[in-house]
Amino acid sequence: MVRLRAAALVAGLMMFGAGPSLAATALPPIAAAPDLAPDAVVQPFALTRVTARIPRGAQWGVLRGGLLCGPEEKLIWQGGAMKVDMAAFDTVFREEMQKVGFKVAGDPQDLFSDGPANTDYAVAGAISRIDAQPCFPNSGFGDLVSISGSIIMDVEWTVYSRLRREVVAKITTSGGYQQRRSAPGAFDLMLNSAFAANVQNLTAAEAFRSVVLSSPQQATAPGAAATPDAEILLKGSLSAKGRPLSESVGSVVTILTGSAMGSGYLVSTEGHILTNRHVVGDARQVKVRWSDGFEAMGDVLRSHAQRDVAIILSRPHGREPLPLRTKPAQLGEVVFAIGTPLDPKLQNTITKGIVSAKRTEDGFAFIQSDAATNHGNSGGPLLDEKGQVIGMAVAGMMVNDAQVGLNLFIPISDALDFLNLKPAP
Repeated sequence: MVRLRAAALVAGLMMFGAGPSLAATALPPIAAAPDLAPDAVVQPFALTRVTARIPRGAQWGVLRGGLLCGPEEKLIWQGGAMKVDMAAFDTVFREEMQKVGFKVAGDPQDLFSDGPANTDYAVAGAISRIDAQPCFPNSGFGDLVSISGSIIMDVEWTVYSRLRREVVAKITTSGGYQQRRSAPGAFDLMLNSAFAANVQNLTAAEAFRSVVLSSPQQATAPGAAATPDAEILLKGSLSAKGRPLSESVGSVVTILTGSAMGSGYLVSTEGHILTNRHVVGDARQVKVRWSDGFEAMGDVLRSHAQRDVAIILSRPHGREPLPLRTKPAQLGEVVFAIGTPLDPKLQNTITKGIVSAKRTEDGFAFIQSDAATNHGNSGGPLLDEKGQVIGMAVAGMMVNDAQVGLNLFIPISDALDFLNLKPAP
């Protein structure tokens, strides 16, 4: 954060007496954010950067002191463009957004949170103007800590879609705060509160709300708007036939979510794609890249965090779904994993192994296999020798960043059950 030391601010000023308060300052109005509609779809987003872009040499306020807050000294910006410490501003941003029901990705208190990596929308703020009127009324008594006054700031906000790789909104807000009575360390309070006023005005800005409250673009396939608990039919999955691996890769996709990456596979003729919950995170939309490089948007219909499964709806791109085998895996049977390990350039990678064991962890069933997987394979299918899906990659054990042949897959029957999916002709 922009740090201004009280002692440095009053240095050289002839301050005297004591003053308990200041006259009211005209502050920019704060717009009231409309209540969210009961069926509103809130897109998660993350605050990624706050900068100060005030021209070097520009006046950013007036410093006063003493009983009448009289002697003045102009405050001149010396830093030019500089990055602002995010710790306090991120907390303020998160608190104000959550008050109106918006969802800021990641939890700074959760050490195991995926954070904003798999969130589409990134929000950045640039402080373009500060008008600070600080006063040290008790400086005549040697108190260079207690401060009163006001701060008004303008912030230029930019909302960027990582998936579309474009700026989707630009909004300018103005907000301020006045500390009428002097208090120790009140400058930080004024600065944070002025920023909070800008965030409040951002929550009410139509250009911002149209982005974060826009419903995902629904695919044209029937059943796209299924309710959270309704059964989703996977049309074409029962009639799907096993195919050679060289053809099966055409139904396996790379899933791009913000700056994260995973795998998935087509399970219906309408475009339903299975993957892991930790791949999509809180995203409402993801980018789906097919084996030939074609990219399309996909809507996350639902997910189950504990079982780590999710279902996406996109356009099937003329591909056939992979057949699903709910019959339990057998120890020793040959299996194949398909996915995008480590880098999008490695899409369509196939590895071979056997079913090494069946495991139960935290009450959930897993298939263990030595079919190699790496970061990015998550959500990809595990196929039997007939090309039928029996599981989905979810985790692997690493030693010194090297594979050790202990990889876990979620049985396909669990993915169907926890997401309320039903295979259909």
